[in-house]
This record gives sequence, C-alpha cells and structure tokens, in this order.
Amino acid sequence: MSSIESIDEILLNHQPALPSSRLSLLEQAMTRIFLGLAVLLLLGLVFQNEMVWDDGLRPIIWEPVEADAGEQGDEGYTPENTAIYTFGLLASVVVFQALFRTLNLHLGADVLTVHAEACTHLHRTLGAIRAAGMKAGVALNPHTPVESIRDVANDLDLVCLMSVNPGFGGQSFIERTYAKTRALRAMLLEEGSVEAHIEIDGGVGLGNAKALVEAGADVLVAGSSVFRAPDPMQAALDLATL
Repeated sequence: MSSIESIDEILLNHQPALPSSRLSLLEQAMTRIFLGLAVLLLLGLVFQNEMVWDDGLRPIIWEPVEADAGEQGDEGYTPENTAIYTFGLLASVVVFQALFRTLNLHLGADVLTVHAEACTHLHRTLGAIRAAGMKAGVALNPHTPVESIRDVANDLDLVCLMSVNPGFGGQSFIERTYAKTRALRAMLLEEGSVEAHIEIDGGVGLGNAKALVEAGADVLVAGSSVFRAPDPMQAALDLATL
C-alpha cells in the first residue's frame, strides 16, 4: 500500500454524515428565515401601535390600537412586548448558529486544520480541537517560517505547508517548498513529534510529487493536476502509486 493511501486510511477513515457544503447552505437558509421572521414580527407589531409625537417629531409614548367594538383588545401587542419578542427571535438566530457549529464537530470530521496566521492563541485553539475529539492540524502560508510553530510541535497531528498563496487553483508551485519541507521534518523530529504528518497543498502534480515525498511529505493535495488532466482517474492513480 502506498504512503498516501495509508494516510487516507489513518486520518480519513469515514465520511461525514452530511457534507459540510450542504450544512453551510442549510445554516445560511435557516438563518435568513429566522432574520426574516424577526423583521416581519418587528414591523407587524410596530404597525399594530400608534405613536404620539411631540413638537420635535420624536416619539414620546406608544399606545395600543383600540380594538373594534365588541372585540377584546390584545394586550400582547405592547411596546414592551414588541422589544421582547423581537429580541427573543434575534437571539434565537445566535443560538441556532451556535448549535450548527457544535453539530458540525460531530458529523464525521476527523481532522481540523487552522491557519497559524489566523490564530492569536494557536496553542489554545489546537487544544480545543483535540478536546472535541479530532486531530489537530495547522497550515502555514508560503511566507510563514516553520520555526513559528516549534513551541506547539507536540500538539500537532498534521502540518500543511501551502506551496502556493491561498486564493485560487492552478497556481505555480513555489520551489522553496522543498527546503521548507525538509526543515519542517527536521524540526518535528527534534521536538519529538515523530508521528505528525506533513501535507503539501498547491501546485502538486506528477512532476514534483516524488521529490516532495523524499523531502518528508506524506500527504499530498492535488487539484488542478488531477481534474484538469485528460484522464483524471488515471492521474489520481499515478499519484497514489508513487
């Protein structure tokens, strides 16, 4: 079995119950529904009341609209309740999003990778990932030195070296990545993090995959070199059998 196939078996041994893209779309749709209901509720309750204006055209009191003759007035439509109802519905949006983010940790993800550049407290973030039952990874942009993560080396299960600048596919591989991969592997060994995986993401293809593995990488991310190939399936097989 090839090294890349072994990594897939170790790190990604089952699929999420619901793809994250579908989850994200569902979250967005439900959030918009809740926000829409909040706006409609606010407008509906506002127009159920009459405002009394002072000379400066500022609302000073709110008065419930009188019910038609023979009907009992609805005491629920008061200015105070208007604010309470609207605040409650808006708060439900926050709770709903928090619930989705919590569920997202239990839908099959085994590894969560964060960018070091985006984390003010990287050690704390990695600890939270592991506490959630996942393997913790960190990604480094091309300009970020590997020494920046030496102090958390033993808290890492995976380091992703970006070999292009993040943003779009099809970019050229940054040649400096070979030396950076060797330096990272050496640093991890020095710190005793012998089981941490090194992932290379960006510009990976048959022309550089073997050299990257020899430099110390054991997880390769290939996009354009596979999906833009005349035969994507064969391109993927060729990479997997290096």
